[in-house]
Amino acid sequence: MLDRGFALPTIIMTSLALFIIGFAVLQSVMSLRESGLSNYYYKIAEEAAEAGVTYASSCLENNQRNQTWGPTDSDGNSRPTLKQNTTCDGSTTSGVTSVLVVDDNSIKTEFEVGNLDFSLENTTQVSGVQISAKGYAKVESGSGVSKTYEATIKKTITWAQNLVGEQSVSGTYRTCAVLSGDAYCWGRNKVGQLGNGQYEGGWPESSSSLDTNIPVKVKKETGVLTGKSITDIFAANYHNCALTEGKVYCWGFNYYGQLGDGTRNDSAVPVEVGGALSGKTVTSIGGSGHTTCAIAENKIYCWGYNYYGSAGVDSSTSYYTSPQLVSAPGTSTTLPTNYTATKISTSGTRSWNMCAIADDQAYCWGPNDEGAVGDNTTTDRRLPTKVYQESGVLLGKNIVQISQDGNTSGSITHTCVLATDTSGGNGKAYCWGENDRGQVGIGSSTDSYKPVAVAASGSDALAGKVVSNIATGMSHTCAVADGEAYCWGYNNNGQIGDNTTTIVRNKPVAVAKLSGGLLGRSLIQIGGGANRSCGVTSDGKTFCWGRNSEGQIGDGTLINRYAPTESLFLRPKNNEYIY
Repeated sequence: MLDRGFALPTIIMTSLALFIIGFAVLQSVMSLRESGLSNYYYKIAEEAAEAGVTYASSCLENNQRNQTWGPTDSDGNSRPTLKQNTTCDGSTTSGVTSVLVVDDNSIKTEFEVGNLDFSLENTTQVSGVQISAKGYAKVESGSGVSKTYEATIKKTITWAQNLVGEQSVSGTYRTCAVLSGDAYCWGRNKVGQLGNGQYEGGWPESSSSLDTNIPVKVKKETGVLTGKSITDIFAANYHNCALTEGKVYCWGFNYYGQLGDGTRNDSAVPVEVGGALSGKTVTSIGGSGHTTCAIAENKIYCWGYNYYGSAGVDSSTSYYTSPQLVSAPGTSTTLPTNYTATKISTSGTRSWNMCAIADDQAYCWGPNDEGAVGDNTTTDRRLPTKVYQESGVLLGKNIVQISQDGNTSGSITHTCVLATDTSGGNGKAYCWGENDRGQVGIGSSTDSYKPVAVAASGSDALAGKVVSNIATGMSHTCAVADGEAYCWGYNNNGQIGDNTTTIVRNKPVAVAKLSGGLLGRSLIQIGGGANRSCGVTSDGKTFCWGRNSEGQIGDGTLINRYAPTESLFLRPKNNEYIY
């Protein structure tokens, strides 16, 4: 009895102790569970804040790094806070929520971004900003929110230095540009035209799995372009050449020796031009069809295709694989024997003609069926021939820029020049040659065998304006005047850039200035090409318009563009997040 009487209280006391211990353990487990859930929800809130930073960063990139949301703009006007259901300016979008948030009926995330913590004042030079974002994780229960967890994230976002557009040129089915001293190309790449080391071979006109609608960097191989800054570039039919440190380097199609390395082998990377240019300093380059030319020590050299006299050496030899000194007989209609050459014509994607400026005058050679030589005849010329001069047109003027382009079919080529008075001012555009699509810019479709002034009087778009840059395309022409772009000629792919599909413009029209395009920008350089045009603006951006079937616009699409569209490579590089 005594033992049983002692055992019962012991059992009761032991059970009570176990109950207390169990209850404590249960409380601890519940506390740990609640703590774990809290940590989980705080983590979700942090991720929501991260989403806010990402969204704000995207808005900055798409708006030239300008803050477009609250609390106030530069004029002191209030603006809404950036949220998951707003546009970049803080305006609420009905029924639209950012993909950066979640709502699964048990938890809902939201974010808001206020004023930037800091950024540089000059938005074109902004290299970094600090974004402060708040994130919320709202636990839903029944028809309401039972608890809200909040987190704040601050991140500094930096952008790598933008590439600065310096020059843009168009070849057949591709575009190339000089950006911060490097060459980039995009479009068709069957025979290495893009210069990035990739090569398929075959007919260069054909498409290839190596084509790209995003610019790729031309390779700088050791002993060739490594460490060199490119200062000039041109794109002809299926080959390109670049100038750096007084030397010429070419790549692409080489069936006619247009790469100038002494062979007829295509090259998917730049090769140095040798021969007669070895040891000489080159100051200007240009190309047309399958021909290349350069100026070295004030003299003109050409190589490549010569069936129609494109090399300018007064010979019937079909092609040259290395540079040849052009003929200078010294007659009244040809190059003087002691001439000083300064410029080679640009463009020339498919034509067989070539032109150059020597002693401030224009000289052209090659086929002349439609008057592309400009000597007021239709006689083909196998050596450089002086362009016709007459009072009121080119007589007494200095030629400062020359450009020719066209199609090999039927020698359809036209030529244009930028001419100034002898003091170097009052720049005007003059053209001649094939004009069936209005590319000469005189208000008609009549060919001209001699230079004529591009329409620039009365209500004409160029009236009273000073032309500073000019470039021909296959059947169109563009010019820069007072910082604005003007084009004329064929518009079947939107290459005129006036945001219309009007098939022919036989007088200059203003290129469209749209938001996200040329609006608020000034052009400094323009390039023509096969059914498209490109220009470089004063803020270092490149815009193209026209045919885009092979991605030659460089905007990541294959959609023809009827108005200037920015090429992707000049947008800010991917952001780098600093935690």
